[in-house]
Amino acid sequence: MIYKMVGSSQANFMKGIGYDATICPVSLFFIKSEFPSKNEYVDEYGRHFFFSKVESGGKLIDDAQYKGGVFDTEDPETSYEKWGLLDPDHPARSDAYKAALKAAKNEICPIPSMIGPLEGTWEGFGFTTFTKLLYKKPEFIERVFKDRGDFMVALTENMLDLGAEIILILDDAGYKGAPFLSPKMYEKYVASQMKRVSDKVHACDGKVMLHSCGDVSKLLNAIIGAGIDALHPWESTAGMNIFEAKEKWGEKLTLIGNVPVDMLAHGTPQNVETYVKKLMQICAPGGGYILSSGHSISYSVELENFETMIEATRKYGSYPIRIENK
Repeated sequence: MIYKMVGSSQANFMKGIGYDATICPVSLFFIKSEFPSKNEYVDEYGRHFFFSKVESGGKLIDDAQYKGGVFDTEDPETSYEKWGLLDPDHPARSDAYKAALKAAKNEICPIPSMIGPLEGTWEGFGFTTFTKLLYKKPEFIERVFKDRGDFMVALTENMLDLGAEIILILDDAGYKGAPFLSPKMYEKYVASQMKRVSDKVHACDGKVMLHSCGDVSKLLNAIIGAGIDALHPWESTAGMNIFEAKEKWGEKLTLIGNVPVDMLAHGTPQNVETYVKKLMQICAPGGGYILSSGHSISYSVELENFETMIEATRKYGSYPIRIENK
């Protein structure tokens, strides 16, 4: 029942505030989980989180903080084997998506979203142990990546069977100034698994979106080579220049996002409208651009600025794009 609620409530909320599409989580469920205490949980990927009060927008909110991985032991291989594989066929996943479709009523597009191969691998081991395994036991860690890929492909097939036309992969790959892995390693371990998903989706005339925060500019060749059709969020504070990307990659990749969260939180409505207008003026002509924030919508975002972003999108986002400089 709770997973149906996740799907329907997400679709209803995002539809109500004027969005055209919304994510529908179909992974990260408490299907294979542990709860070390009332303030902690381990998700199905073996990632350990704890709840902590953090300040956001002048409020103290409960936020899940990553603590480590349950495979980060003296024998990570055995710990991983004991945990077991993810189940792509668990009914909770299809229940959530079917509930989202029902709530959407063809007024908003629910997009099945799943954790990608990189986050779904390193966070279960912890970054230090993960990087050691990359060099000391590459065959083992490559198998873990393949296990994650197998899960993603099977889950994708199930979502396509339910009518999904877009699949979203959530897989942060960058710090503020550089990617987590070298382009060569990223292509070998991560992009290769995403391509398996893309091939499956493209065979059904669908599209694949990737969310990856941070600076992933050095990974764009691998991302495009993996068959990714659209990339979010082009985080400006991480150095991702969406205007240069439109010129260089606009024919190969749909660009999503880039409205700075700092501006939404601390700027003025005029700042927001001016920036949205610029995004529409430069990135939207010819298609291949979807407007959204350049990260997420936190408690610190001012409601007036958020509403201005939506209104400005409608004001300037009608095709054909004809925006005069004033």
